[in-house]
Amino acid sequence: MTVARDTYISRLLAHAGARTWPVVEGGPQGAARYPVLQGDEAWLAQIDELWLSSEPYAFSAQHLAEAQALCPQARVRLVDGELLSWWGPRSAAGLRYAAHLLATPA
Repeated sequence: MTVARDTYISRLLAHAGARTWPVVEGGPQGAARYPVLQGDEAWLAQIDELWLSSEPYAFSAQHLAEAQALCPQARVRLVDGELLSWWGPRSAAGLRYAAHLLATPA
């Protein structure tokens, strides 16, 4: 799954300098805000950064190889989903965290 571009998560990442894929808007609510991927989307081969979040789904180290297979060019890593997906008091820290992740060399 991924995040639509009109979600809090995608907008936070955009402020930090990242883009989420695909280019879709999910609307005000519902499953379209978190598009399910089939795994054969051509654009997956061009992803350079793939973050597996602890929120809203708790990805773990066991998912790293599967994610790497889907996006062979990507740097794949586990990230703190609370900082990236919980708005409000965590917003400033989440933005700093995302910017730090993007600036960290591979």
